Amino acid sequence: MVNRYRTLPAALAAFAVLGTAAVSPARASAVAEPVSVTFAAAEDVFISQAEPAKSFATATWMSVCGSGCGSATAGQRVALTRFEVAGIPDDAEDVKVTLDVVAARTTDTTISVRPITGAWTEAATTWNTRPAFGGSALATHTGFTAGATARLDVSGAVTGDGTYDLALTGTEDTATVVMSSPGDR
Repeated sequence: MVNRYRTLPAALAAFAVLGTAAVSPARASAVAEPVSVTFAAAEDVFISQAEPAKSFATATWMSVCGSGCGSATAGQRVALTRFEVAGIPDDAEDVKVTLDVVAARTTDTTISVRPITGAWTEAATTWNTRPAFGGSALATHTGFTAGATARLDVSGAVTGDGTYDLALTGTEDTATVVMSSPGDR
């Protein structure tokens, strides 16, 4: 899941949404080196509780933070991303899938990755039309360094080839600014 970077103003830096699947062939076959497959985000967007009807589909960045984001009493922001995974062999063992993120700035914030269980599209999703999220976090990461990659293990959500929707959520009131995959923007 390789992010197709969009140029950002220097003040925003980058938080790239990337993903990698490392696949080991079945042990019954000859011993082989693990295979690494990378997928770009097919869609991604962030939604803001403070601006519940606004679409951020054309933004070149995403933001994640808790309910008090920006000193608003209802300011939560959530990033949504979708990946289309293909090429994982049916007999693959020890499949490890990571969602890789590159911080825009150095923060001590924590983000969690949750499965999305409802429908959404990059172009039309707002806070008011947001999808449902799965209960428990697949992975969390605390502390980001500007320009450094953090890897969140989402292997538990990926069962093979298919489409996977993930939400990045936060609890702190300090925003973690992230880079959006430009897609067709």
